[in-house]
Amino acid sequence: MELDVETFKNRLRETFGEDSQETAGKKIGVGQGNVSKLMSSSSPQLPRADTLFRIAEEYNVSIDWLLGVSEKKQITRNAAVSYASAVRALVGLCRHQIAAITDESGPGLSFKFDDPLIKFLVQKSLALSKTDTELYQKWLETRLVAFEDKPLIFSGTWSDRNMDFIVGEASEEWEWLQVYDEATKREEEYAEMAGIDEEPFFKK
Repeated sequence: MELDVETFKNRLRETFGEDSQETAGKKIGVGQGNVSKLMSSSSPQLPRADTLFRIAEEYNVSIDWLLGVSEKKQITRNAAVSYASAVRALVGLCRHQIAAITDESGPGLSFKFDDPLIKFLVQKSLALSKTDTELYQKWLETRLVAFEDKPLIFSGTWSDRNMDFIVGEASEEWEWLQVYDEATKREEEYAEMAGIDEEPFFKK
């Protein structure tokens, strides 16, 4: 699937609105020159994945909308990022060749996962999307949807040695749901030990 560059550039202009290129650059952490390249109709340059995430966060717009994959523009700021939404965003970046999942270092932007659940879901999603479109769509509707209401787990939770065994035993989505439940319990225990009264760690 190729990215419609013109759609992206038009939506980026709409996103920045009245902000000057300099103002937009300051908000998303890049120079005015880089903003100009991103918005130029003659330039094929696309943002790095981290810049794309900052645009979405700063301007409260959906990455899928920016990429032309969805017509739903706004995102809900107060909602915790779920595993399903994170997977869709990461897979979208990979399918549009903005980023890659690889164990090797290279010139492009690649992802390294400390979270074994998101790694499993992203790899499964990419594998299915490349082999069978119908099966992939069914997987999205019947399997990934189970993680729609599952907020991301604090990464430090996964480093707990006691998690290694159950993570190593999981190979199907229903087993990963059990792993998620156990990780959530561990996360809540850590939050209690740390004296955190709010939702565990970075759920907000």
